[in-house]
Amino acid sequence: MPRVIAQPNPAGAHDCDHPGCSDSGDFRAPKSRADIETYFWFCLRHVREYNRAWNFFTGMSRDEIVAYQHSSNTWHRPTWAIGVNAAAGARVVYTFNSARDDLGAFSQSAEPRRSGSWQTNHIDGADGPIRTAFAVLALRPGATGREIKRRYYELAMRHHPDRNGGSEDAEEQLKKINEAYTSLTTAGYVSSRTAS
Repeated sequence: MPRVIAQPNPAGAHDCDHPGCSDSGDFRAPKSRADIETYFWFCLRHVREYNRAWNFFTGMSRDEIVAYQHSSNTWHRPTWAIGVNAAAGARVVYTFNSARDDLGAFSQSAEPRRSGSWQTNHIDGADGPIRTAFAVLALRPGATGREIKRRYYELAMRHHPDRNGGSEDAEEQLKKINEAYTSLTTAGYVSSRTAS
């Protein structure tokens, strides 16, 4: 989650940029989301005020915010499905003559080979990380993609640090919510085409 972090000015060469303040501007804060490398210089009192009022997502729609948060899971770098190289535009096919592939990870079929207890656990959402992800979102394992997406939006808005006075607890909770949603999306429980 993007946050303003007050960083000391080692040289102490700036006056506070807050109008009417004559203190030393020892802490920098970005001027805008569009120009994150250009700074205001504030004294400690005024950088705290600036931080409380700062909202990185000002002017962004709900969908743009969610897309930004989702993209932050990969540091805003492009990704693609396993076996697909976006740069080459070709699908890589892995083949094994004698290797055991119970989960179907290396088969050309999109469906894994369903056998034994794995099938039951997978369908019920009972495997550890998936069960934990559903628990973080307070949903039952059989929840639909639409239900998961709605709960994610609801919890993300409720626990966003900007809505909770910059609370570190809210930020930690939001990280858990984002990780749970990403786990369920990666596991195929939520489609990017799922209506909200």
